[in-house]
Amino acid sequence: MDHICSTEFWNWNLTWGSTTTPIFTSCFTKIGLIWAPIAFFWIFAPAEIYYMIWKKGIKVPWSNLNISKLVVVFLLMVVSLVEIIYQMVRFTKTDVRPVEYYTPFLILVTMAAVVTMLIIQRRKGKITSGVIFLFSFFFCLGTAGGYYTALQKTFNENFIYDKDYETFQFSVIVLYFALSFMLFILNCFADMRLKQSQIPMRQSPEERASFLSMLTFWWFNPMAVLGYKQPLTGDDMWELKEENKSEILQAQFNKYWLPVAKKINSHQNKVKVSYSRRYSEMPADDCTKVTVSPDEYEKDISKLSIFTPIVKTFGLELFGIGLLKLGASVITFVNPIILDELIAFVGSSDPYWKGFIFAAGMFFAALIESFLSGQYEYRIYVIATRIRSCIISVVYKKALVLSNSARKNFTVGEVVNLMSVDTQRMMDYVQMVNLLWSAPCK
Repeated sequence: MDHICSTEFWNWNLTWGSTTTPIFTSCFTKIGLIWAPIAFFWIFAPAEIYYMIWKKGIKVPWSNLNISKLVVVFLLMVVSLVEIIYQMVRFTKTDVRPVEYYTPFLILVTMAAVVTMLIIQRRKGKITSGVIFLFSFFFCLGTAGGYYTALQKTFNENFIYDKDYETFQFSVIVLYFALSFMLFILNCFADMRLKQSQIPMRQSPEERASFLSMLTFWWFNPMAVLGYKQPLTGDDMWELKEENKSEILQAQFNKYWLPVAKKINSHQNKVKVSYSRRYSEMPADDCTKVTVSPDEYEKDISKLSIFTPIVKTFGLELFGIGLLKLGASVITFVNPIILDELIAFVGSSDPYWKGFIFAAGMFFAALIESFLSGQYEYRIYVIATRIRSCIISVVYKKALVLSNSARKNFTVGEVVNLMSVDTQRMMDYVQMVNLLWSAPCK
């Protein structure tokens, strides 16, 4: 980092080793605190943009909220552009560290990408974005760290080496912090697809909830309050979200299940079981008869399973849910470590601000674990219910087209058990499968 900043990236004596007020180095405030949120955005934004491009939805109308988001992002672009121009002018008079124009350039390009993403989001009917929310949160934290450091330098004359430059830098940092804080607050709310008077009475609030509301389950509050006031009835229940409706799930599942079902049916139609105990007969394409071992037939059929269509349909979601479980399991190790440090701090002569850091660390570790665990439990139950719905639909459709001879091999009770007991076992397995690898972590 020395060739970019011309100074050290991290100074332990200024931060954790400080006996007074900790302070970050200039290099860390411009790279560590700003480049990290930018890197987060560029890592995860392409996936969300790709998802939105292929998504069909009703265009979100212009509102004060989405216009305000665009205005704030545009102002951030203006501030970064002004900083770039200032550094270019300053470069003609004195040496300028590369980081002085690298960082504003990255902010300018990233904010341009955020504008593009907000426009695509509105056109595709997406009312909230987890990537933009988290980016605005991390970016706000980064600018807050820079603002804190700038305040410390302002009241310490030892850090002032160019009064005009420091005045400009302080002004830019204040603007970055103020605008990033405004952007974060705006992203705490979701856009509205419809006017309040046009929203269906039984529509689930989750469909119009912001990312923060979904993270904290704030959208569920009306149901909780209503249940506290009076016993809930079927009329009080919300309608299912579109992606949770059986016809939508079955259409997605059939894309992968029908090819497998056709292969199974083709095997069954070709094979003619002979009276021999060892062989079956299967007509070849040229209508000549060939013999096939029953073991080979069973082996071929065993390769065709409903498990593969389930993985293809819900595999990506299950992988994401597994990451939530992994994050929650890892966070459980953080609190004991911080508690150990806090106990050691009580018996030491370290400055008081370290104790506040430890206490805040324990609080936020528990908070993050709660968020991750809550999202995991909710989402794994939803995905398990979706899988159960798909399997029930497949069994029910098969039961409707059974021939009279096939019906003799299955009683009504067996079919009902397949649709209730066996599918429930599959649902339980999906909910418990992550415990196989996460249990040792606890």
